[in-house]
Amino acid sequence: MPGWIGLTAVVPTVLALGLLGGLALCAILLRLVRRKNPDLPRPDIKRCAIAIVTALVLILAGNFVLTKTFFISKSGASFVVARLMQDGIAQRLMNDTCPPAGNMPWRLCAYKDRIPKSADAWLWDRTSSFRSLGGFKNPAQQEEARLIVVESLKRYPVMHLWKAVRASLLQFFQFKTGDGIERQPVVEAVFQQQIPEQMPAYLQARQQQGWAHFRRLFKSLNLIHVPVGAMSLLGLAVLLRRARLERNWKAGVLPGLVMLGLVGNAIICGTFSNPHDRYQSRIIWLPSLVLLLALARDRRALQPVPESGT
Repeated sequence: MPGWIGLTAVVPTVLALGLLGGLALCAILLRLVRRKNPDLPRPDIKRCAIAIVTALVLILAGNFVLTKTFFISKSGASFVVARLMQDGIAQRLMNDTCPPAGNMPWRLCAYKDRIPKSADAWLWDRTSSFRSLGGFKNPAQQEEARLIVVESLKRYPVMHLWKAVRASLLQFFQFKTGDGIERQPVVEAVFQQQIPEQMPAYLQARQQQGWAHFRRLFKSLNLIHVPVGAMSLLGLAVLLRRARLERNWKAGVLPGLVMLGLVGNAIICGTFSNPHDRYQSRIIWLPSLVLLLALARDRRALQPVPESGT
């Protein structure tokens, strides 16, 4: 499918590639540490490499199917700039560099007084100035977004770090079910152009017609999902602490991997996009699964272990 939707359709996959790369780096570091402590688990670096190569091939193939060109990501900088707007960094850069205070020729300067405080409003609202600048379809806009990210990093590195940490923490604890399961008017024009024969059925779907019902449903489900997710995170920490105190590194492999995945996903999604429940809710079921497996193996898995335990 050509157009901007093709440029953004694989953004979640690119973020997943970053997470996979981070986990692979952790495996390499563990391999190095293991030289001094042979009791630690031995990670399989070859499988990590195969997974990364496979993910990269899938991203390139998916982009080619959608746009007939090979690339990893053309829209990533725009998502980062949107998050910088939400955090106030982009506004500060415009105030410091746009005339009369500065002399940077940002095209965004013409809209600096209309920069929204919401990343989603900038990227998706029909009246957003992002559309006036060409949006995802304009290569010049994508290049300017990249330059804005670089320039703001040079000028405000501490502010960048603080806002990234804050966004990551918010993302880690945001995992309600239902985020994004709603009508998406932003894609309807593209669907009408590309798949007009499917539009009647698409518009009659319950996701398009019955969102009020879904909202009530997810509100009820989250009364269960959110507490279970929070307790599962706590249980995961208990498993890791128990493995450390007992020096049972084998028992700590799966909980450790899942915790690293949760933290890495929060850092990547919160920093390079912006915090949304749907990003963390996609994997918040993993701690619950790990707890069930641990309890199935040992019913005492969550019982406290004295500090002096070995």
